[in-house]
Amino acid sequence: MKMLQGKQIILATKHHKEIVIRPIMEHSLGCQLIVPEDYDTDQFGTFTGEKDRLLPPKEMVLHKARVAMQRFGYRFGIASEGSFGPHPLLPFSPYHEELLAFVDQDNCLEVIVQKVTVETNYAMQEFTIHDSFENYLNQIKFPLHSVIVRELPTNNVIAKGLNSRESLFEVVKKSFTVAQTIRIETDMRAMHNPTRMLVIEELTNELANRLRRLCEACGVYGFGKRELVGNLLCCACGTPTELYQSVHEKCIRCDFFQVKQRPDCLEKADPRYCPYCNP
Repeated sequence: MKMLQGKQIILATKHHKEIVIRPIMEHSLGCQLIVPEDYDTDQFGTFTGEKDRLLPPKEMVLHKARVAMQRFGYRFGIASEGSFGPHPLLPFSPYHEELLAFVDQDNCLEVIVQKVTVETNYAMQEFTIHDSFENYLNQIKFPLHSVIVRELPTNNVIAKGLNSRESLFEVVKKSFTVAQTIRIETDMRAMHNPTRMLVIEELTNELANRLRRLCEACGVYGFGKRELVGNLLCCACGTPTELYQSVHEKCIRCDFFQVKQRPDCLEKADPRYCPYCNP
């Protein structure tokens, strides 16, 4: 994309997200990704709670990019923001929302791509000195994925980024000298969580594709903002369901949009999604 050919883009990260973002952006768009050495993104919030996130995710991801752009003097910026927790609709399932944002300061353009998935190893479990945590470690794919250890009930973080049994056992042993219960949880920082890094990689490909697309009406780049429109009707009774009907791909500046079918080409909803047939 000629607009970004040869341009420098600052990436607001301290957690090595450039490992997956840089090669995709530079190869796809011909730009140069700059990662500042002394930019502490933990100032915007930490997964372990030392610093609360003070803005909603979409506002925060843009703020994170803009602060870096202003501090280091760049026109273009990129940042990502991840959120984890229990799934709001699926009991006992984890939830991962990842946002990746691109900002063009001179043109006042913002492009945000988003992925929501249950494909995450986000998990935590409490243990006493008599418990084995081998099943838990296998479940979260340790030591490929690192862990965090906390003392309970104080909730104090004893150590982060543990990625060997030797270091984990040493920390656990030390923790049990001062606490009867500990909690081991997945470290969701990108460089310690390959599963999250794969999601960021997928979003980077989506972002690069968006930045290559021009609006047919006004010519602005970044076309393809997705909006889910309408409701599929139940094939049995015709009641509107919560399943969307189509996708509108929109310009981020003007009112032009294109209507796209659902990827699964569904035209009617199965009765199991119907609030009347399956209340």
